[in-house]
Amino acid sequence: MSTPYPIESDQRIECLDEGGQLSVVETDNPKRNGCFVRDILTRALGEQIMQLGGTYQVAVEFRDSIFAKTPVGKRLLAHYYENLPTMFVIAANEPAILSQAILTWRSVFPLALAILKIAIDSEEGTTKIPKKSKVKLTKVRLKAITQFLAAVRRSSKDKKLHKALDVYEKEIARYKGLNASDILRLLSTSK
Repeated sequence: MSTPYPIESDQRIECLDEGGQLSVVETDNPKRNGCFVRDILTRALGEQIMQLGGTYQVAVEFRDSIFAKTPVGKRLLAHYYENLPTMFVIAANEPAILSQAILTWRSVFPLALAILKIAIDSEEGTTKIPKKSKVKLTKVRLKAITQFLAAVRRSSKDKKLHKALDVYEKEIARYKGLNASDILRLLSTSK
């Protein structure tokens, strides 16, 4: 009986090829024989995980340098930490939502990075908050965020989480169309 996933041995691997057909691949010459699952999916997934991991520090610095220093940010963080266990269970049990979270973060990352760079530069006194930044909370980014929040809402009946999602949706809507500089300014002055 064959299996629809790779079976490895010392000299061969049984796997799905590009056409979805099960085949035996000799492992003594990986350049001559390939396995779609091993060569494409695993490599692509590994590269995506590495790229995602590379953004972690920006998320931490954004939290510490922006959110933790503003009243609005502190409120958002309080909701986040209060609901983190529920959100973790959702992400762990629903791969589609985890995937959507990753795609949403990848969409928002350039904006978060731009806001963080402006904040760090202005904090160090090397520059004032510039009037304009090229990076904005575009309709596409806003749609990704709101669709993700809606997916999280649909996946849970937790009223506390729904209340937090309401807060997030209302807050993010305030920044629609604004550039990184304007978002930082608004975050810094909002109570």
